[in-house]
Amino acid sequence: MDSRNETEAKRIMPPTILLFSSSTILSFSLGMYIGRIIAWRRGGKLEYGSTVVGMILYSVPTFWVGLMAIWIFSYRLDLFPIGGIKSVAVWGVPDAGVLAKALDIGHHLFLPLTVEVLLFFPGIMLMMKNVMLETLEEDYVITARAKGLPEKVVRDHHAARNVMLPMVTVFALSLVFSFSGSIIVENVFNWPGLGAMFLGATIGYDYPIAQGAFIIMSAVLLIAILISEILYAYLDPRVRY
Repeated sequence: MDSRNETEAKRIMPPTILLFSSSTILSFSLGMYIGRIIAWRRGGKLEYGSTVVGMILYSVPTFWVGLMAIWIFSYRLDLFPIGGIKSVAVWGVPDAGVLAKALDIGHHLFLPLTVEVLLFFPGIMLMMKNVMLETLEEDYVITARAKGLPEKVVRDHHAARNVMLPMVTVFALSLVFSFSGSIIVENVFNWPGLGAMFLGATIGYDYPIAQGAFIIMSAVLLIAILISEILYAYLDPRVRY
């Protein structure tokens, strides 16, 4: 990567890391928690309602949700900025404090982060529910219930902990789709990150910049897959490398 690509990478990586890491952590935390709960309470209105809502959100185009969020919350209600990562009114003031700048970034981050989480967590939730339902039929879960253990202990310490193994694999594979969704979100909200730069460079035939962005994205995904493999060995004592 030449000096031009290195300069661009230093400029756009912090916004991308902020948006991507925040959305990934929130999506997985929310998806796994809700998926665990609705699997445990299967057969009720909560499961049916959550499944229908999850399927709808999972199927809605990313760009449409982003544009609707901008139209409703930015244009009509004027609650959030239309795009960007910071305001000139805050960052242009020399004596603006760190807290004011951090709040300004958070204000710009709220809408793109919410859209990413809403579109990404349903897939995790539905996968968690399906895996949890299969785990609840295992012999060790039935034995734990037969021993008279509290339902919370059976759910969290016997069922949910064993679900973590396949979910680690799902985590690594879903990062690819999350990153592709981030490209669309960054462009819709004019977020100055890696995805926006990659798409802009591709459209403008700026091949060196596009190549640099592609290399960075590939490196991030490879590192994520490596971490998932390490976690898999940590969670399952039978796995050795």
